Amino acid sequence: MQWWALLVAAAALRAAVAAGHALLDDITAVPGIAVGHARTAGGHSGVTAVLCPAQCLASYAQAGGAPCTAQTDLLADLHFGNPSVSGVVLTGGSIIGLTGASYGALRYVSSAPTEQFPQRLHVDGFTLPQLPAAGLLDLAYQQSVEGGTRADLGSLMGQYVTAAEQACAAAVIKDAAGKYGPVQQGSQGAGTGSVAGQYCFDVKASTKGGIGSAAVALEDNVVIGVIIAVNVFGAVLSDKSEYMTGCRHLNGSFIDPERFLGLHTLNPEHTTNTAIGVVATNVPLDKPG
Repeated sequence: MQWWALLVAAAALRAAVAAGHALLDDITAVPGIAVGHARTAGGHSGVTAVLCPAQCLASYAQAGGAPCTAQTDLLADLHFGNPSVSGVVLTGGSIIGLTGASYGALRYVSSAPTEQFPQRLHVDGFTLPQLPAAGLLDLAYQQSVEGGTRADLGSLMGQYVTAAEQACAAAVIKDAAGKYGPVQQGSQGAGTGSVAGQYCFDVKASTKGGIGSAAVALEDNVVIGVIIAVNVFGAVLSDKSEYMTGCRHLNGSFIDPERFLGLHTLNPEHTTNTAIGVVATNVPLDKPG
């Protein structure tokens, strides 16, 4: 699920809290949702596995000119024959990370014990878990903090394979009460290499993004949770319209995006931003057909 749908979900959470509903810790407040993070070997990107070992009905929303996703066509309303998934993978690394992380998660979940993932899809003797994935573009950040060094494609993709397996393994760990969570937030998993305030066209002037999660409890024991990796073009403002992240002047103050963009020409090379995430609920849902 991508940026506009996530904004709707975030707005709904804010409205629910404003109406007096309880704000819970994170998306693992939704029963059956497990989350794990891992970083790549370089330490400046990573993978987040949002798993539902008992299978979840899933759909998606996507916007933007260059989505970086895998297996999301399976979630369209048209495909109602086998709509459930074992989880969703969120990753940095653009298409490199998407390819590696998708394979790593598939390898982990397909080989996991049956009691851990009891309802995976089995076809012709193969275990084929459905694990849609979405990637964000954090390669510029990686280059900026790693001094311009560039790993070869195979090596870099392999880092995401390993990180995805580690993220899945971390996700399914339960506490002493048999519950998943809590979710680490900030510069973790898919949010490790994300930045905010890309409107000044210089990743070094932007501030760190990250990954965040929240949940809210409504009437009739309804729980809605969300987790979002924020790698955005614009600034992030607080409820009081104060800058939390954005592009900075050399003195550390934030640059007003409207004023800056009014003086500079935007070209497609500058639009490498996106926000990816998952919205989950314990409300029974179905699909057409």
